[in-house]
Amino acid sequence: MDGIAREPDAAPAEGVGDGESRRPGVGDQHVHLEAAAEAFVDELTGVDGIGRAIASAAWAAQYTSAAVKDLWSQVMEQFVAEVTAAIESERGRGAAPEGVPARDLAISLNWMVERALFSTFSGQIPAVAEERLLDTLVSIFMGAIYQRSDG
Repeated sequence: MDGIAREPDAAPAEGVGDGESRRPGVGDQHVHLEAAAEAFVDELTGVDGIGRAIASAAWAAQYTSAAVKDLWSQVMEQFVAEVTAAIESERGRGAAPEGVPARDLAISLNWMVERALFSTFSGQIPAVAEERLLDTLVSIFMGAIYQRSDG
């Protein structure tokens, strides 16, 4: 959980929420969101599959352990703060339209991602196939933040 707790600051989405786009073109947000999502999933699952088992156990344990629930709440709050700041920045520079409050959108997106990752990585049914998970999540973020599904 330590790696997960540090992840929001470890792989910021360049060009998403930083006030400028480092690569010109209409697909910049999609590219940067995909890179940020992939970095998070890689950190979460680990290269050897052990991280996936630990993350699945931690996700499940939050429902039976107050300590794990508190830690997971702190982790989720970090992610919410990062996504809220990115949405507000994108809206501020005119790249994303106004809509529901940024924090409410960030909370909803983060909990949706948490459940999608858990269902896929723990083998729940139904679940998004792992090979389509990143594309699916990025498409949802693009639709929710930019009101479009792709770059």
